[in-house]
Amino acid sequence: MKQPWSLSLLAATALCALLAVCASTASAQAVLAGDGAFVSPISGSYAGSGGGFALRLGRRVRLPGAWETPELGFGYAVFAPGQNNADLTGFSAMRGVIGVRLTTSGVLRPGVFAHVGLGHVAGTVETHTGTLLVRDNIARTAFTWDGGVTLDLALGASFELGIHAAYDQILKQRDLRNFQWLELGGHLALVF
Repeated sequence: MKQPWSLSLLAATALCALLAVCASTASAQAVLAGDGAFVSPISGSYAGSGGGFALRLGRRVRLPGAWETPELGFGYAVFAPGQNNADLTGFSAMRGVIGVRLTTSGVLRPGVFAHVGLGHVAGTVETHTGTLLVRDNIARTAFTWDGGVTLDLALGASFELGIHAAYDQILKQRDLRNFQWLELGGHLALVF
């Protein structure tokens, strides 16, 4: 069963996307964007910091004093081995998401975003049981979500660049913990 807050996030994201679809398409613009980010896990010594990228495709709609962009995205992040897994490969996380991005209008555009979707995390964890060293391969696919803030600079009608900070999470499955991380990065967007 999903946690109540994850259902609330799903409902809010779907409502924002529906509002944008119902809005006038006369001022709608296609947006193709790419992100690059530094990623750092929040808990657990089995994974360390790393890097990631994301590709997003959306349709931006003009609202009074703002832009709303429902979007589809794919992201991939690689985490270095953690301090307890020094001789192992790190973790990787893939996510397919749908969400919405809200920014103000103007040249400098602060904004917020949220996405929900399906994520997959995989890696190996070492644990010590007495004198035995046990290596467990972990791979799971589960509900994922993120939320964050942006600051964009519009360099013309068709090109934007910006920075973002986000919290990402792939929910636990059975006895496995949530896999969660912070990301700080930059992004470029082409507007058509």
